[in-house]
Amino acid sequence: MLLPLSGIAQQKVIRMQEALDLALQNYPAIKAAKLNIQKQETLKSSAFDFGVTSISTGKDDVKDGNAAGVINFAVSQSDIDFLGIIAKRKYQQSAIDVAKAAYQVTKNDIELLVRSAFNNLLQKKELLKVYQQIDTVYINFEKSAELRYKTEETSKLALLSARAKHSELKLKIKQLQGENLAAVNNLNQYLWLNEPFTVIAEEPEQVLNKNIDNNSELQLMQKQLKRAEREWKMERAGQLPKFSATYQNRKSGGVSGFYSYEVGISIPLFNGTRSKSRAAKTQMLIEQENVNAKRIALKSQLSQKLIAINNLQEVKKYYIEKALPLASEQITASKLAYRLGEINYLEFIQSIETSLNTKIDYINANAEYRTAIAEAIRLMGEAK
Repeated sequence: MLLPLSGIAQQKVIRMQEALDLALQNYPAIKAAKLNIQKQETLKSSAFDFGVTSISTGKDDVKDGNAAGVINFAVSQSDIDFLGIIAKRKYQQSAIDVAKAAYQVTKNDIELLVRSAFNNLLQKKELLKVYQQIDTVYINFEKSAELRYKTEETSKLALLSARAKHSELKLKIKQLQGENLAAVNNLNQYLWLNEPFTVIAEEPEQVLNKNIDNNSELQLMQKQLKRAEREWKMERAGQLPKFSATYQNRKSGGVSGFYSYEVGISIPLFNGTRSKSRAAKTQMLIEQENVNAKRIALKSQLSQKLIAINNLQEVKKYYIEKALPLASEQITASKLAYRLGEINYLEFIQSIETSLNTKIDYINANAEYRTAIAEAIRLMGEAK
């Protein structure tokens, strides 16, 4: 869903939590994951396997068209798996648990995508604001250069430099406006809003703990391990006897009222169930090793991410306490110095660009910090 670039006054303001809530309500992948849970819950009743029902009729000892006995009707039930019901129900419950864990993985994946898209839009918005602020400085600079040129206080080169830098800045603003619109549409693929909106900066979410126990991918693999264990037990249960029963209503010698019945068991001695059981046990061991490997990888990733967050916090602190105030003072001082003739146009441009780069570097560092927080939340599976 594409949205036009509109004035701020007409835009709906979206906060991070609201964006997350909208995505979880509307995004198709979330709906598909929920439907998969319903599918697995529907299959749970398949654990009750009462075999196959057969209905037949026939004749016995037929000679010259005459039959000594007639089977009016016969009903039989074969392959009744009473002994495997509990194992099958437990397996199907584990399949439901896997579907629920897969839903949580999808949910966390979408949340990370939304956070990333939200932070990207926030970064573009902040960059655009800084360039628009500097644009005001260059408007006054160009006017001042024109006035000085007319009064012959400066050369035409200074005027041309002022115009060139201002044109360059306006081109960058136009580029950022396009990037801002693209970032809006990128975020809106998860929100499905049909009205213009923008985002607002808030303090980044904080992690509740520093371990990976609640990581949804790890929990999914643990559920898959449990499912593999129950599949192994279900295959073992497949080696147990199955039951059968038959009832016949008969006519013998022209006399009705006779009946017969049979009950029996079938034992799967040569149907390959033992091989399936061994294969299922091997799969269970594979799933266990996968869980162990995933746990090690997640711990390493989280450790690296927390180090990066601490480093970026120090970077942010430096910019907020020192670099940004100095950059603002430098802009103010440069405007005054140029107006008083204490610096020339080259020194003015260089000073403004230095201040602009400081502000841009802070915005990019802050965006990197927000991204690191979002990725840490994904690794730990929860935030505050």
